[in-house]
Amino acid sequence: AKAGVMAKTACSKYYGVLVRQTESEQLEAFGEIEASLEKFATMLPGEDSDGSNSKGGGAGPFFMGRDHPGLVDLTLFPWAWRFPVFETYRDERFKIDPTKSKGILKYSNWLAAMCARDDVARTLPVWDEYLDHIGRYADGSARSKVAN
Repeated sequence: AKAGVMAKTACSKYYGVLVRQTESEQLEAFGEIEASLEKFATMLPGEDSDGSNSKGGGAGPFFMGRDHPGLVDLTLFPWAWRFPVFETYRDERFKIDPTKSKGILKYSNWLAAMCARDDVARTLPVWDEYLDHIGRYADGSARSKVAN
């Protein structure tokens, strides 16, 4: 259930920021992504934005304090890895900035832990090639069901 919530609240909003051509729609989708990441971060180890301790169960870097990624981590990661394209194809307002809150910092630490895993790193495309590929969606020239 938590992976489904993550898919709806963070992952699906990626295209709302990237594909939509009106700034208000882009900002709305980005705000929903940030809110979803803040909520996700409450289930990561460490202090939350409100000063309380994490609700996660262990001290590992992944969802619920696990030592290894679970379904929620694996649902979010492919999109989390892509979120920085917003800085390239939109502007600084669309940056997921770890200095913005403790929650976003916890999320950023989680993302770094995911990227540090060899089994994850081996699956990642070359960043510049991905930027070239995704640029068609950002400028509205892509023709696909996702883009339209």
